[in-house]
Amino acid sequence: MKNIINTSLFTNDFTPESVYILGLLWADGYTDKKSNRVSIECVKDDIEYFYPIFQTTGDFKLSERQRPNRRLQGTISKSSLELSTFLKENDYGDKSLSSPNKIISRIPKNLINYFYLGWSDGDGCFYYSKTKKIIQFIISGSYDQDWGSLITICDELKIQHRIDRFITKKNHKYSRFLINKNEDILIFGKFIYENTLIGLPRKKEKYNVIKNYIDDKNSIVFQCYDKSEKLINEFSSLKSASDWLNKGRYVGTCISNNINGRQPTAHGFIWKKIKKQ
Repeated sequence: MKNIINTSLFTNDFTPESVYILGLLWADGYTDKKSNRVSIECVKDDIEYFYPIFQTTGDFKLSERQRPNRRLQGTISKSSLELSTFLKENDYGDKSLSSPNKIISRIPKNLINYFYLGWSDGDGCFYYSKTKKIIQFIISGSYDQDWGSLITICDELKIQHRIDRFITKKNHKYSRFLINKNEDILIFGKFIYENTLIGLPRKKEKYNVIKNYIDDKNSIVFQCYDKSEKLINEFSSLKSASDWLNKGRYVGTCISNNINGRQPTAHGFIWKKIKKQ
């Protein structure tokens, strides 16, 4: 490996690895204003995964440090006038107030998902509660973060989203970009992961747990029979079944009680919960 950075991989001759790195640097990277040092620091386990990817673009330095009461941290860094200047020209020196529109405009459309994958691996989180009643995808940023590029890509993918801004009691300010509808989370996950061979395994594994849960949930249907066991209708959710009954209120609990054997019928019908193959 030459003791240089192949800057053209970040400016014109893009590869999946270099675009992924640009996303990571947008999330967690640092461009020193007084020097030409470009670096990224995070927990050592993640840095050890990132390092071989960085090495595909040049000779980066790997180091580690232990801060009090924190997990062991790793750092990937390199002093490069050409790379540092290019990143600063594309707003990497002012990420907390900017959107990565400049750099995104340079990346070929067929590789743009790698940028968002890198950004997600740096600042994003696929979250689910233990009961999986809460499922979300979140990217965190500064309070005044410009979320324009994420809004654009979500609009293109027809993904619903929202932006929340918070000020804590200790005056800590931050914002988050939130996707919380199951189908939209699947669309975004498919966008960043489909046909990609890189990405933090722990985050992809969490997405796959969510995907499998949603796929299983979506395979459940609620079937309505008359008392002679003749199939009348089929519904994808208790709510849609309740709406069909048109009682003017939610009656899904009554249907569920019939399914679970707690009552013989629900509003004159027999109901079954079926998992389709």
